[in-house]
Amino acid sequence: MAAMTKRLRERLERDFPEPGSATEAVRIVDESSDLERVQAAIVLWAKGDLGKLRDASRLAHEDWRDALVRGELADDDWQERLDAELGLSDATDVEIGGQPRDVVTLWRPTGPEELALVEASGWRRWPPRLPDQPIFYPVLNEDYAIRIARDWNVKASGVGHVTRFDVRREHLEQYEVQQVGGETILEYWIPAERLDELNDNIVGTIEVVRTFR
Repeated sequence: MAAMTKRLRERLERDFPEPGSATEAVRIVDESSDLERVQAAIVLWAKGDLGKLRDASRLAHEDWRDALVRGELADDDWQERLDAELGLSDATDVEIGGQPRDVVTLWRPTGPEELALVEASGWRRWPPRLPDQPIFYPVLNEDYAIRIARDWNVKASGVGHVTRFDVRREHLEQYEVQQVGGETILEYWIPAERLDELNDNIVGTIEVVRTFR
């Protein structure tokens, strides 16, 4: 089971302030689903009630779509509602050298070989693309990255990681967001020859936030 996102864990700590209740709530939600959207639906439906949280978790195991409906995250605007409830996850203000900079948080499903090269860089750069890989594809939605890591990388390599990293917004403004499926299936298409430029605009380090086997 994948780790829970920081913003959802913080919401659970607010909703379940009694001693020990947040720990139990985290356990229940962690076992309900790998997807933040489904986990959040369970939490929003429960409204701080452990009994309802257990009921919601059971429902998610039976049919996660019903849990989305109960948590009001089944409609097309679910991402906006999720950000409104938990706080934004796709952009944040950080400070570099005392100056505020606007950054965009991106995710990338990553196999073990690519991740080893990222680690070798000190977790600060993506490795050069191979000759038959003309485009670097970071994605704008964690759920989308999870599906690829879990459903494709695991089958291809035995393990799939979801990584997260921040890039200066001003650098990304030169690229169009590409919608390659539903409303949340969004990517940037970075030409391989410009990957070094992207690496130079990464703020902080590249983090592994989820691993599937």
